[in-house]
Amino acid sequence: MNEHEKEFLEDAAKDLEEEFENKEKRKLNLTFLCVCIVLIIVAIILGFFIFKDLGKERELYNSLNSMKKKESQEIDMKIYSKDDYAKVEKIIKEAYKEYIENYNSLNSLYKELNTSNFLNLEIYKKEGATSFAESKKRLEENTAKRNESIENIRKLYSEETIQKNIKDNNLNKYFSKLYRKILSELNFRSHINSINKYEGNINKHIGNINSIYDYLAENKDKWEVNENELVSYDANFITEFNQKISNINK
Repeated sequence: MNEHEKEFLEDAAKDLEEEFENKEKRKLNLTFLCVCIVLIIVAIILGFFIFKDLGKERELYNSLNSMKKKESQEIDMKIYSKDDYAKVEKIIKEAYKEYIENYNSLNSLYKELNTSNFLNLEIYKKEGATSFAESKKRLEENTAKRNESIENIRKLYSEETIQKNIKDNNLNKYFSKLYRKILSELNFRSHINSINKYEGNINKHIGNINSIYDYLAENKDKWEVNENELVSYDANFITEFNQKISNINK
């Protein structure tokens, strides 16, 4: 084989090698392009579902934010969300409705404890001989009803209630977390803390009323109701009685 033939074969081999390398590069480029296309498609699909879920979540929040009708205690119980968002909306609206009902009940019970409803001449005259048993019973019943309403509100955010609602509605991890998040944003726990602080003042108020009843019962021979006032000829009794009345008004 002469030099010319040898050089020709070497060039041919080199050309074949370069062509092979170019084919491999084209294969790699094509594979990379296919992978990129697949990833883009997956990203678009995921983005669509995420955007769709965010839209449904926003719809849920809009419904919950407007569930209390303006200038009214009435709750809009219509469900506007769809799918499992509707389940969450229903749970939250039912909880909020129960909260409003118990909160209104508490307010009514607090109003019943107005001093004039328990310390007046009619009650002194009517119940003085029975140690004010009827009015004391009214105070006990009021306290029992208040405690029931407070416990009903507390149950709304208790773990037992949360777990029951999750199980009964078959909520998955995402919707369970969403339910807990919205429930937390309603601040039931904070409201209970405020109510408990107010209850401290209410119980003190009730204690002061009972203290007056007990004092009048223990000294029933030192006072009487005469026309439009409670009268006594015992200066010490009058001083102590007026002090107890003053404690009520503090």
